[in-house]
Formats: sequence, C-alpha cells, structure tokens
Amino acid sequence: MVDALAAEIPERSNNCHARGVTCFNRNGFEKGKVQTAELQGMGPHARAYMEFVRSAAFRRALEGFTGFGGDLPRVNDEHNEGAGIHTTGPGGYLKVHADFNGDFGRGGLARRLNTFLYLNPDWDDTYQGHLQLWSRNMSKCAREISPILGRFVVFKTTDFSNHGHPVPLNAPEGRVRRSIAAYFYTEGNFRRDAHECLRPNCPSGDHTRCSCPWHNTLWKDAKCALCLHHTMHKPTIKADGRGACGVGMLRKRKHVVHPNGLGHGPMHEALARFHGEHVSN
Repeated sequence: MVDALAAEIPERSNNCHARGVTCFNRNGFEKGKVQTAELQGMGPHARAYMEFVRSAAFRRALEGFTGFGGDLPRVNDEHNEGAGIHTTGPGGYLKVHADFNGDFGRGGLARRLNTFLYLNPDWDDTYQGHLQLWSRNMSKCAREISPILGRFVVFKTTDFSNHGHPVPLNAPEGRVRRSIAAYFYTEGNFRRDAHECLRPNCPSGDHTRCSCPWHNTLWKDAKCALCLHHTMHKPTIKADGRGACGVGMLRKRKHVVHPNGLGHGPMHEALARFHGEHVSN
C-alpha cells in the first residue's frame, strides 16, 4: 500500500484554491507546505489509509508502544484539523514547534499523538527535509529522521514535543517531500502528566491527572543554531554517526518504523492486511 500511496500523490504543488487544500507560507515559520485534509480531495489509496488509521487494528497496534493502553486516543474524525496529505516543495521548511493541543473547542478533545507516514522513494540526504526531534529545553536536536518511503513515525503530543523540518528543502526540480499525517485525541483534558504541560493544571493534586491550557502552535527557537543548517551534510557528521549538537541519525532503513526503530511488526502487518481487504490493485 505504501508504494501505491506514493504513486498516487503527485510530486508537484497542488492548487491552493482547490477544495480541501490549504497552502502555508508564513515567513520564518513555514514555507511551501500544502495540506489536503478533506477525503474528497484524496485518491482511493489515501482515503483507504485514513480509514485504516481509524480502525481497531491500527489502534491495537499502537497500544504496544504508546503506553496509552485502554485510554488509547481516537482520530478526530469530523475535522481532520492539520492532518491529511502534506507536501513541501524545494525551498520549503517548517520551523521547530510544539503542536496545537486541542480541537479548538469543537468537542473538548485533547490532542495526544502524532503519526506520520513518509512517501519519498530514493530520497537522498542532501535533499534535506529530515524530521528533527528536539530536546525539551531546545538545547539540542535529539534525532534527525530521513523521510524515506515507508517510514512511520509516532510520538506523543505535548507542550514539549518539539519537532519540525527547519532546513530548507534542497530537492531537485520535480521532487517534493510527501507524507500523510493522522493525529489522535482523547475526550477530556484532565488525563495528562504534569510534565507534558507548559502550565499544568492539577486541581486534585494528582500530577498524573492534569490538564494543559488550550493553545495553538508553539513556535520554538533553537539554542544550537548549527542544527538548523544542513546537519546531514557530511562535514558535520562525526565518526560515530552523530551530527551537529549530538544529533542522532535515522537514515536508510527501508521499512515502516517509529523513532525507536520498530520494524516489520503489528503496524506493518495491519496496514498490509487492510490494503489487501479494502483496496483493489
């Protein structure tokens, strides 16, 4: 299914005036990003994937490495806010940030998990576009993840889950960074650990049952500027495989993974099974 998704989503800029398509160009924050959120604007494989991430099989597969257990979040089905197909063209970037943490008051949902499936075959490190995961205090880039075809990334959404792809895309003409994002929510906000919140509210005194005040995107400034400038270029990579500011590299493993390196397992098997049952060749 991953190959079919990559073939279905063109490597070109979308029409920013088309239904369900939003273009983001805010100087210093994000450039060249195009989002397709509405299912009607997606092809059959992308629609099938968005259906898959709402399935019980996907939720069961997530349980193994998210720690949510029976409180596993659900997809915000109605609005798909910020999610769907993401493409970024040459010169584009996304500044490091922590995400908006709710559903903008529509249903009282709290955003808890981010998932990204990358769709870029033969992606060379020099093209940039690597997902950067930054430390809580923004003192270092903890991990850079190449957006290669089939790579699946999951992380919790907190006020300190700092991430982005801030190095401008250096891909050649005709190449576009592509991914599909799905975000997960829980009902109610008093389910967070205090350490997840910039300003936690723990009325019962239990620091495992706190809420985070609602906020939009929190843009972050790096304390290590070198990490923001082509850290994947060979001169900045040390002999131990780590780059500027101690950044760790996750590069050429060509299968579905999350940042800790999970490979072919329940998630991959569930996706393959869903494709076989619901998507015709």
